[in-house]
Amino acid sequence: MIRRLKHVSIVSAFLLGISFLNPSVDAAEVSFTDYGKDNFGYESVSYLVSGGIITGYENGSFQPNKVVNRLETAIMFQRALGLTATMSGSGFSDVPSSSKFASTTAAVKEAKIFNGSSNGTFGPNDQLTREQMASVLVRALDLKPASDVTVNLNDLHTVSASHVDDVKVLYQNGITTGKKDGSYDPKGAVTRAEFSVFLSRGLDARMSPLPGGGAPGQGAPIGGVPGGGAPGQQVPSKPAQVTHTALSTTNGTVTGQITSDGEAISIVYDLSILPKEASITEGTLSISENRTLSITNIPSPLDLFITSKTQGLQQGSNKLNIVNEIGTYDLELIRFYGNFQVGGTLHDASGYSQNVQIQFIVE
Repeated sequence: MIRRLKHVSIVSAFLLGISFLNPSVDAAEVSFTDYGKDNFGYESVSYLVSGGIITGYENGSFQPNKVVNRLETAIMFQRALGLTATMSGSGFSDVPSSSKFASTTAAVKEAKIFNGSSNGTFGPNDQLTREQMASVLVRALDLKPASDVTVNLNDLHTVSASHVDDVKVLYQNGITTGKKDGSYDPKGAVTRAEFSVFLSRGLDARMSPLPGGGAPGQGAPIGGVPGGGAPGQQVPSKPAQVTHTALSTTNGTVTGQITSDGEAISIVYDLSILPKEASITEGTLSISENRTLSITNIPSPLDLFITSKTQGLQQGSNKLNIVNEIGTYDLELIRFYGNFQVGGTLHDASGYSQNVQIQFIVE
C-alpha cells in the first residue's frame, strides 16, 4: 500500500508540472538503530558508508558519539584512499606483525599519514585528538594552505607547535570553522560522527579548487593510490574499464551494452522486451579499478526519490545502488516517463575522472 501511494504521488506531480526543490544528498541513506537523518553528520556518514569507508556494528548501531582511536581512523584512511603496504610487518613496535591490522598501520606509515611516536610506537588504542586529526587529514589528502583566508580561531595559541600549521590548513580549506564559541579545542577527542564529517569534507576539498587558488592534491600524490606505486611516487591514473554489467529482473537478466573511448563510458540497458509487470531486483557492475561513482544528472521527477548518488566501487563485481533504487518501481510506472538516462563520473582518489552515461530503454 505504501509503495502504491508513492507511485501515485510521483505521477501526480509529473502531470501537474509541479516544481520540487531537491536537497543535494550525495550518498545512499543508511539505517542504524541509534542514528538517523535528523542527527548531526548523517549525510557525511551515509557518503562514507556507501563507499565502504565506515560501517556500523553487528547489533545495527552506529554509535555516533563513540570516540575514535588512531587505529580506527587509520582503517578509514586505508579504505578511502585504497592504500596498500609494500613493507612486511606493521611498521610499529606496538602492533604485532601477526595482527590483522598490521598491513593497515604499515600502509598509513608508508603513506606518511601517521608517523608514530619517537619510540617507534603507533598507539592504536589511543584517542585521536582534534589537533592530531588536523595533521593526519592534511597529510592524507595533501591539502594545501590558502594564505588569503584568515584563520579565525580564538584558541590557536593552545595548539601544539607540530600541529598548528595543519589546523590552519584545515580551516583555510573549509573543513573546520571551529566550535560555536570560536575555539578549535585542539586537545579534545573526536567522535565517529565528527570524524565522518571532517573526512567527508576533506575528500570533497581534495577534489575542488582551494579558496586561495590552486588545486588540492597538486604535486606528488599520496602513496599507495589505487593502481599501485610507492608512497609519494607519481603514478599516472589510468582509465577504468567496465567489463560487465547486468540487471536482474523478475523476468530474467538484461545485460548492459558497454561502449568506451577511454575517457567516457556509455552503458545501455534495453528493458523494452520485458513485460510491463516486470521489475528490477538488482544491478551489478564489474570494473577494472577502484573508483567512486558520482551521479550528477538524474531526470526529474525520478531524482526526487533517488538518494544513491555517490558509491564506492571496488575492483571486480559490485552491486549498483542507484539501479536498486530505480528497481523499486514497476516497469509499467517507469515506462510512463519514457526512455531516460542518468549521467555522472567515475573518479579515483587522485581526482582523475571519466564521464559515464547510463541509458534505460523502456519502450
